[in-house]
Amino acid sequence: MKTRRIFALLLALAMLCLLFSGCSGDSDPGETTSGVNTGVPEGEDKSDWVTLNLTYATFLAADAPGQDGIDLLQAKCNEYMGEGYVNIETFASGTLLGTTEVFDGVVNGVAEMGLVLSSTLTGRLPVTMVADIAGFYYASSQAGCRAMRDYIAEVQPEELKDVVVLFPISTTPQALCSTKEVTSMADLAGMQIRATSSAADAVKSWGAVPVSMDIGEVYEGMRNGLVEGCISSVGAFGNSKFEEVAPYCLVTPFIGSSNMVVMNRDIYESMPESQREVFDKCVDETFEEFYSTYIEDFSNDPNSQTYLNTIESIHFLEGEELEEFTAAVADLPEQYAQQLNDLGYDGDYLVDLFASLLEKYNEEYPPVPENYYMWMED
Repeated sequence: MKTRRIFALLLALAMLCLLFSGCSGDSDPGETTSGVNTGVPEGEDKSDWVTLNLTYATFLAADAPGQDGIDLLQAKCNEYMGEGYVNIETFASGTLLGTTEVFDGVVNGVAEMGLVLSSTLTGRLPVTMVADIAGFYYASSQAGCRAMRDYIAEVQPEELKDVVVLFPISTTPQALCSTKEVTSMADLAGMQIRATSSAADAVKSWGAVPVSMDIGEVYEGMRNGLVEGCISSVGAFGNSKFEEVAPYCLVTPFIGSSNMVVMNRDIYESMPESQREVFDKCVDETFEEFYSTYIEDFSNDPNSQTYLNTIESIHFLEGEELEEFTAAVADLPEQYAQQLNDLGYDGDYLVDLFASLLEKYNEEYPPVPENYYMWMED
């Protein structure tokens, strides 16, 4: 009997310890079972921190390389904030918002985050679209990403007032994949080329005919002869298996193209300052570790390498050919500056600013030999 009473007493004491040790489920999302916050200095006051359940809308497939960046952001939020404060649910392949709907969908709260293809919003984002102008030279996607990030930070476009740009993504340099070999402007004369936004302006300046077509339709379009080529990134070529229908590639480093991962500004500002500081750290590190080199790394994924190692030839413009192609698009930035002037913006300043930033980062981030178009051996 005495042994039973002692056992019962010990059991009661154990239950009381559990009750008062914080294991009842009332701990903060960022606390471990030991009550120690993770990812922030010990003793950090998180009493006013909020839980963000974020939907992320993207036109990319769930297994596309770009999703790795969102997964990395989630991991960093878990690491620095503690699990549970930020929870990102991805709606891929346009299942929540179509490509042209993402920006307004994030502004209106249909999704808290989204991947915006700038070229689908030429009328809506004219100032931001400076980063899409053809006629600039892009040494690497990293140079383009950093120039775009600094440009947006300095200009603070009014058109972006309802969102926070988490990740600016320059998908440059671009290339032309084609069903016939192109090594000069003369080869392009009259060709039907799938091209959007500023790429279409460049294609016209080279004497070809730009065709508006969804990227998902281009494979059949080239197979059936409806179009003879497509302007995009090597990563997109590989992901679409274009090596099966378009065995030629021409590098065109003077066509801009940009995407942005944006977040609803009200949601972002719902975080108290101390939480935003940690979130911003997660964003900055994700940009540095993933998005700044995303397109170049994308070109090294298995699909892209299959494309690059299967096609019959890849041509790099040099000498007089490069000068000819460059001269044909040289006036496009000035023309866009005039368009902005006509809309009431200081187009000359905006275009010159982006050009100077791009020139700066082109010097800092030249093509990396083992990445992107420099994969080929002599």
